[in-house]
Amino acid sequence: MKHKSLVFLLLAVIILNSFTIQKNEPGQDTYETYCIACHQADGKGTLGINPPLMGSDWVSGDKTRLIKTVILGLNEPQIINGVKYNNAMPAHDYLEDAELANLLTFVR
Repeated sequence: MKHKSLVFLLLAVIILNSFTIQKNEPGQDTYETYCIACHQADGKGTLGINPPLMGSDWVSGDKTRLIKTVILGLNEPQIINGVKYNNAMPAHDYLEDAELANLLTFVR
């Protein structure tokens, strides 16, 4: 009887762990490291301070502009989805090419 209880307990632990372990999408770790503080976990930013990425024409539009913004940063006012944002974005030129590609794919 003890053997069956131990097997049941082991199976329960394995099943519970499968629900709590989540594999991140490529680029998600980079987003959580460098972007989440300003653009928030949901990508909606902070109105008037840090622009949204989710549903943003800035993100879904010109790819070159988006790439340059992440690599070079941005230090001038922008109007995104009709709202003016003045907060500077730092350059992320230290990201490896693969990190940058995965990050932008995740964001888009």
